Amino acid sequence: MSQFEADIRIRSFQVDINKNLSIPSLLGINQERAIHHTEMLGYGKEKTLDKGYLWIITAQHFHIERLPVYDEKIKIITYPGKQRSFFLPRYLEIVDQNGNRLVKGTTLWTLIKKENRKILETSDIGIVIQGEEKGTEIPPFFSLPKEDTSDQRFYRKADYSNCDLNGHINNTRYAEECLRHIPNDIVRNYPIKEIGAKYRKEVRLGEKFLVHSSSKDKTYFFKSCPFSLRLCF
Repeated sequence: MSQFEADIRIRSFQVDINKNLSIPSLLGINQERAIHHTEMLGYGKEKTLDKGYLWIITAQHFHIERLPVYDEKIKIITYPGKQRSFFLPRYLEIVDQNGNRLVKGTTLWTLIKKENRKILETSDIGIVIQGEEKGTEIPPFFSLPKEDTSDQRFYRKADYSNCDLNGHINNTRYAEECLRHIPNDIVRNYPIKEIGAKYRKEVRLGEKFLVHSSSKDKTYFFKSCPFSLRLCF
């Protein structure tokens, strides 16, 4: 049970204008399958959310060979890695019906106390996670341009439409917002090859934040106080 597998078919509401699985949908699949697996392993909702603890994502990275398309049947594979202090890596693979790997990803999760947002070790609440690496390494944090080369700046606000059950903007919504600021000719004509994100601070309902964006050679950078995100085409 250390590895979870599921066969799914890509639905119409999960794809973008090119009929490919959208990036927000990819991040949503990663999140939901991880949550489902934690339930199977015995450290899901009853041991966390129901007792005032939250699993949150602090960083993620995906390398994309090809995004699955509308109505395609794919296999989702996910498993936890070995815990590193407060952080738990979890790995994701998406393969097609011929066994070809389409997407490979790593997500760093951590556990916090809902009341005061204090970071906890899982052992603090009696959760022991038997993770494995299988030769997979946590990718290095991606770099952003050091100088201020912002092409544009925009404000966003945490509202009803982008906040989740943890009371803050969901990780999928940051990517969704950033994609709105990439030129149409890029998203229509070039496939996404890589996405990396770091989440530093929660944005709760009603709060605003400023985002700086820049680009270089079909790589788009988004930098803000709560998050950084890179999209490579």
